[in-house]
Amino acid sequence: MELAKRIINQLSNNIYLIGLILILTIFTLLKINYLTLGCYWDETWPFSYAIFQLHEHWPLILPNTIDPYITRGHPLLFHFLVSTWMKIFGDSLVVAKTFPLLLSVLALITIYKFGEIFFSKRAGLLAATLLAVQSVFFTQSTLLLLEVQLTLFTLLTFFFYIKKRHFLYILFGSFAILTKETGITVIAAIGMWHLTNYLATIKSSKFKPFFIESLWIIAPVGVAFLYFLLQKILNGWFLFPIHVGFMSFDHTVILDKFEH
Repeated sequence: MELAKRIINQLSNNIYLIGLILILTIFTLLKINYLTLGCYWDETWPFSYAIFQLHEHWPLILPNTIDPYITRGHPLLFHFLVSTWMKIFGDSLVVAKTFPLLLSVLALITIYKFGEIFFSKRAGLLAATLLAVQSVFFTQSTLLLLEVQLTLFTLLTFFFYIKKRHFLYILFGSFAILTKETGITVIAAIGMWHLTNYLATIKSSKFKPFFIESLWIIAPVGVAFLYFLLQKILNGWFLFPIHVGFMSFDHTVILDKFEH
């Protein structure tokens, strides 16, 4: 009887952790069959093609390792990690697609820990559950696309910013930008919050601590800039010219995008 009570108490104390393990198990089992699916749309070109090209060449992150028109000028962190994974575990498509599945599981664990530490275990489990059943996340969790990795690094960037773990914040903030250029919006959001908070408390705040914290907030941009500077030296441009050509500041185009 005493043993049974002890087991019940132990289960009660770990109910949310058990719930997370259950979610991760079901999520992974549901996705296993999708590992054998062929690539589709952007996954076919340029991402999977660029990944296999990098794998055949040798996993490197330099901007000119393979033809930038194959990579469409994106930073090569995702391509580098997947191709390195393939060097270790094999060069099949199933192995390649296992990597984003691993990233997805890590993202679910991260969002659970985020909720547990800053809110409650219940909040963490609910957040992980809601993310797991989001159609976009569930679909892309076995696709060779950048977004799941960007999701993981975004969560870790926010997490380590709040925890004031400067080195890890700079590391994962840099990783977010080196996964996809739009990762800079993560740093911008944190920077805007920091500035707004300072202005709201300017009468009681000192400028020096604000300035020092501002420097480490923007540090990931500086680290990532080194990559884009190298891209300028090696390829002749900071951002992929075709993508830059898609940008328009014409008011009719901007209004049309807002509308849609």
